[in-house]
Amino acid sequence: MRMDQTTITGGAHLARALQAEGITRVFGIPGTHNLEIFAQLSAAGIDIVSPRHEQGAGYMADGAARVTGEVQVIVTTTGPAALNALTALLQSFTDSVPVLLITPGMPLTHPGRGNGLLHEVRNQSAALSAVLTEVMRVTSPGEVSLAVGQTLSAMRSGRIRPAAIEIPLDLIEIAGPGTLHPSLARALPAPVASEIEAAAEAIASSQRPLIIAGAGAHGAGAEVAALAESLGAGIVLSSNAKGLVDDRAETTIGAVGVLELLPELTSDADAVIAIGTELAPSDFWPDPLPLPDTVVRIDIDEVQMLTNATVTHPILAAAKNATAALNEQVSALRTESATAAAR
Repeated sequence: MRMDQTTITGGAHLARALQAEGITRVFGIPGTHNLEIFAQLSAAGIDIVSPRHEQGAGYMADGAARVTGEVQVIVTTTGPAALNALTALLQSFTDSVPVLLITPGMPLTHPGRGNGLLHEVRNQSAALSAVLTEVMRVTSPGEVSLAVGQTLSAMRSGRIRPAAIEIPLDLIEIAGPGTLHPSLARALPAPVASEIEAAAEAIASSQRPLIIAGAGAHGAGAEVAALAESLGAGIVLSSNAKGLVDDRAETTIGAVGVLELLPELTSDADAVIAIGTELAPSDFWPDPLPLPDTVVRIDIDEVQMLTNATVTHPILAAAKNATAALNEQVSALRTESATAAAR
């Protein structure tokens, strides 16, 4: 289907693209270089929540994204304002929270050598890239819509990370043609039957299994609880996974920051099932965490799969589907074993 081009300002392209993506609210502070952006956001009916400091905007967006599970947007002005938001964005990056920073940047013609422009930063994009994986600097008003579509596509596919779009300030108020580019979300990987079967075989007969779940398991609480019930396993949660399962359940050991008992639990376990967790030292001291010979790990990030653990049974898949499939296979194997023992 052909998308009609519209000639409007860079700021208007931004508001139009965000509105088309279902963004209804932004967090930020109006400043000299972003006034056109805020004017266009208001005209598009997008709510503006303005804190006293850009770091506050970042943490507000981070909190809203954790509660809703949806991308939240920060709009700052150039230079120090954008850098103020980076502290919060680093937390969002560490915890895989979907926050998008939109900020003006130095003009396209700016040489970056210290000309004394207001809020001048020699290379703002490089500063943002030091924290964020996805940073785009647009080069025309019409490219703003494309940047929104591409960035949100990246943020909504695979492992969630915050991102940033930098719009040179000389493009915000000038008009240019542009087309909406709706974002696309790549489907999360489905579990591979042979990997599920092998993992189930490895843990079905375990006597002291332990489940460790992180923020990546959110949305799979019922499946994690069912797997724990099938295995007779205890569940340890990272602090970011708190609320995943009922804290009062007999299988729930609890959500931890630093749990001195945890190394004893993992050392005593004959199988560990890690679901959506980095197994990070900041969550589970010590470094490295002692793990048994059998480690099943469910994650959507193939790089993370190799980090902080030697994994015997990697399952690259979404936590909900993979955990459900694993529980189904474990339950079948345990039922089969119990039936054979009763003969």
